[in-house]
Amino acid sequence: MKRLLALALAALVCMAIAAVPGEAGSTPTKIKFSTWKVVTNEGTAKADPGDTYKHCPSNPVMRLVVIGKMSHPGKKGVKYAVTWKHNGNFVVGQDYKTGKHGKVRAALAGGGAPLENGKWQVYALRQGQPAGKSTLKIASGGPGC
Repeated sequence: MKRLLALALAALVCMAIAAVPGEAGSTPTKIKFSTWKVVTNEGTAKADPGDTYKHCPSNPVMRLVVIGKMSHPGKKGVKYAVTWKHNGNFVVGQDYKTGKHGKVRAALAGGGAPLENGKWQVYALRQGQPAGKSTLKIASGGPGC
């Protein structure tokens, strides 16, 4: 009887330990990108993830900024990495830390040269694991060109 009670108690302790959220059993980090900012020589415009931003050839895209929010954890100072791709080809990887309440912001500029038309992708990683992604297409020939 004592042995049965000891086994039951041990099983209860194991279940309690498994129920406590820890690093291995916690909710995975997610980064949701909500807005792209497209900077041209004539100003800044907003675009939604997955959209196509059209610009006049005389007003090229000089910089891209993607903004979003991290959850799990959603606090300031959490490290994450971003990989930028253009038409599926690696461009650059950058390290960042979250802002207040888990806000994320990553920027890419052409170093004085315009960014090329095509599909721009951003991939976020936290501790080497995928956390989020977003895409924006850039094309010439917008309204009024």
